[in-house]
Amino acid sequence: MLFEHLKQSTATAHRRLEASLDWMSPDFSRDDYQRLLRHLLGFLQPWESQVARFVPGDMTAMFDERRKTPLLERDVAALDDPSSKPIEFAAPEQLPYVDSPAAAWGSWYVVEGSTLGGQLLARHFHARWNLSEAAGLTYFTGYGSQTGARWAEFRRMAEASLDAAAYAAAAVAAGETFEKFGAWLTAAPAEQPAVAESRRISRNPA
Repeated sequence: MLFEHLKQSTATAHRRLEASLDWMSPDFSRDDYQRLLRHLLGFLQPWESQVARFVPGDMTAMFDERRKTPLLERDVAALDDPSSKPIEFAAPEQLPYVDSPAAAWGSWYVVEGSTLGGQLLARHFHARWNLSEAAGLTYFTGYGSQTGARWAEFRRMAEASLDAAAYAAAAVAAGETFEKFGAWLTAAPAEQPAVAESRRISRNPA
């Protein structure tokens, strides 16, 4: 089965990504959260543009209505400081390589799967800063109570679209998406390099 293959093939990359994130740390501030939203938008907007080119035609509507960019744009608009610098967008070499429908499904698997963990993070950020879906939590809230059902639908559609011969290409793209997404998320946004560096030093004293 496709999803068992993807899960096993990307397990190490998935664990590495999760271990690198500290969004629930007491040190993670509301300002950090605002920067995170901008950073997520900087990756997912060009990622969507790239992957959309290879999503099968009969899946285009499904892909479009699950785009994350509009959610992030809403959150950034709700919380952003007018003096913020322009958002930095990922360059092609910073994105996973997607060149086929199989690769598109594999990469999409990673981004769509993130909606599951987003539910926990939405509750955490709401409790900590009293954010709401209408004010800064649209992206992490995602599909809300429909998240499980939407994930099951995604699995059914992916399984029906790919045969076993395409599993390897999907797995390669999924693994690279975990790696590229992780590299982007753990890199300091251009506007805040000093903050990120000072934290790295304080957590890893010589």
